[in-house]
Amino acid sequence: SELEYGVMPTYEGTPAKDGDAQYTYSFAKWDKEITSVTKDEVYTAEYTRALNTYTIEFYGYSGLVSSVTAAYGESYAVPTVDQEIKEEYSKYVFEGWFTDTEGKDTAVFSTVIDDAIFYAHYKEVKNKYTITFDTLGGSSIDSITAEWGTAITKPSNPTKKGYTFLQWKTSIPAYMPKYNLKITASWQVHQNPVNIEVNDPTLVTTNITSGTNFDYDSTVKFEATIASGFSYIITKDGESASDSFEFKMPDSAVNIKITVSTYSRSGNTIVMGSYPQTLVKDENLIPELLKMSGGTSSGGWSAYSEYYDGTGTSNYMYYRDITYSGKKYRAVYFTKYRPDYGMEAKEENSYVDDNGYKLNEIYFFKYEPITWTIISEADGKAKCVSNLVLDAQAFTLSTNTGKYAHKAASQYTSYSNNYFYSDIREWLNHDILTIGYSSINYYSFMNVAFTGNQLEHLAKLGRANPDTRDDYVGLINTSDMPTNLQGYGTDYAMIQGLEVDSNKKCAYYTGSASGNGLDVLIVNSNGEYSGTAQCNYTHIGIRPVINIIL
Repeated sequence: SELEYGVMPTYEGTPAKDGDAQYTYSFAKWDKEITSVTKDEVYTAEYTRALNTYTIEFYGYSGLVSSVTAAYGESYAVPTVDQEIKEEYSKYVFEGWFTDTEGKDTAVFSTVIDDAIFYAHYKEVKNKYTITFDTLGGSSIDSITAEWGTAITKPSNPTKKGYTFLQWKTSIPAYMPKYNLKITASWQVHQNPVNIEVNDPTLVTTNITSGTNFDYDSTVKFEATIASGFSYIITKDGESASDSFEFKMPDSAVNIKITVSTYSRSGNTIVMGSYPQTLVKDENLIPELLKMSGGTSSGGWSAYSEYYDGTGTSNYMYYRDITYSGKKYRAVYFTKYRPDYGMEAKEENSYVDDNGYKLNEIYFFKYEPITWTIISEADGKAKCVSNLVLDAQAFTLSTNTGKYAHKAASQYTSYSNNYFYSDIREWLNHDILTIGYSSINYYSFMNVAFTGNQLEHLAKLGRANPDTRDDYVGLINTSDMPTNLQGYGTDYAMIQGLEVDSNKKCAYYTGSASGNGLDVLIVNSNGEYSGTAQCNYTHIGIRPVINIIL
């Protein structure tokens, strides 16, 4: 600046000099002493310098690791950090120092030239977890091991013999979870039936009802009981088997076939057919049978149309056949006491109550094989009479002792004790009563007692009769008397009204009339072929006669 002579120069402020990366400059003095102006002068500022210092910071996984302050050009130490850090679900592996937090720009270390921040960068390595599959005996499924969060490809469903795969009890996740996982299969076992074919169900009981399903590979115990004295053949899927065996249920139906001989002969007796006979008294069995019967108010009951009420037939007694644990039973109940001959249907006129049976109570009778005694044998046939008195029915459902029309009145007439036109003949042989004073639906003895193949072993009795019909079932007559005439009644005959003594001895009808009228010759309770009974008595028993083809 220009100043007048003698003026003292001044400088406002403090001279400054820009520093550089290495140094910072500070004003020290003027190069010479400032004096009053006497001539042109140049004053030069002089400066002192100081090395710059910088801060070097290092940040690790959890934050600041170290901070270093050093002068320009000095060297510095790089701190050591953990090479691997484990967290709950991942580990972090040290990859190096970077100048950015994202790990893009790698750090280059030299002497101090500026402030610097360095970041330790870690790569996340996720923990691996495993999904294992328990197929519970099915085909093997490989386990899956992957880092958590990895997308999971579901394996194919397993297979297992005898089972259908339903689902995994725990669903397979879309992504690997942060834990090990065990997944268990859920299966539906195959069920297949045991089919039992029996040629004569009246002679066989089994512990398995045909068509019952069993689980695959379960243990099945099969037992068959064949009526005493009958020969038989049992096969399982075509292979010979015994009457009691166990097997593992395959993945298919099992077919058991039981072929029983039509009849069994032992000396002078033959066993063929079956009929309800013995009253069930087992206190454990009766409740089960009651459940199956459904009670008297349920459906499925059939009326005994031949139930004689003293003037004819009425629906006062009902029955239904049921099978329980392979055994057949007949359930019976009645709403009126069956009277004897033409009396009012009430207790004092009946033998049913004397035999211990009461109104509206259900009784059960077991179907049992019928044993027959051979009366005579010729031409490959055996004429036989049942050992027991199997039923009790009126010989003729009428009180008329004279002649009356059994068919069209213009055809012929007959006395009521004529066996050939009697109601008992129809009951023994046929389903529909077409003779007599009325037409009544019957379920005949023959069709109850015998199955199809047994019916084929029945020969006609060969007895001449006015309507030229030859029967398969009849009553004893004078031409074929057994040696032992003594008759014993069954429990089932007793509920029908049979009169018995304390030993169950009883009388039974023959097929022979006593004169023209109402009376029929009988075998009395002492086993004597003597005496008569009115043909409309219901307390006289029925002891059938048949002719068996041997």
